[in-house]
Amino acid sequence: MTAATWAATSGVTGPRPTTIIDAPRLSRKLSVDLVLASETFQYTGSFKFRAAYNVASNVKQAHIITASSGNFGQAIAFACSLFNKRCTVVMPAAAPKIKVDAVREYGAEVDLVDVKKKGRLERLGELAQQFPEAYVASPYDDPLVIEVDSTHQTPRGRRREVQGEEPETAADVEHGARRRQILPDLV
Repeated sequence: MTAATWAATSGVTGPRPTTIIDAPRLSRKLSVDLVLASETFQYTGSFKFRAAYNVASNVKQAHIITASSGNFGQAIAFACSLFNKRCTVVMPAAAPKIKVDAVREYGAEVDLVDVKKKGRLERLGELAQQFPEAYVASPYDDPLVIEVDSTHQTPRGRRREVQGEEPETAADVEHGARRRQILPDLV
């Protein structure tokens, strides 16, 4: 059974609640009220599914296109499979094979681009012209992404504001720091 077939029959009704872990010892050591939020149990393994589900469930278009290095691509592919929507993900040709395979397994078409010759956003623009009826979803700039990326749903249904997402060594954080802005995902 493919991931897309499983999604269609799974009964998934939305993102799983965020696992919230109190860290009293670390809180005392750092003199802050520290709570850890883990999205590792989320469908597709990251918080990106929360935003992708919000996009796929709220847009009327039957085709969603986006650009991603992998995590948002997997998330939007899975979310689209839940709503029987076509999904195209522009990915760098050098993306890890495991991420490309996962996007395909979730049912999306992968459009690999050599980013040394053409940028992902340039290719995304070409696809938007080729498929004018499609919804173009930005993994970081889309209002439907932004409204859920800055919060996490707790098991009790409360929303918590997020102060940080990724380790300092993550490429997105490093890129955002150089540009002096927060970028949840690179396109």
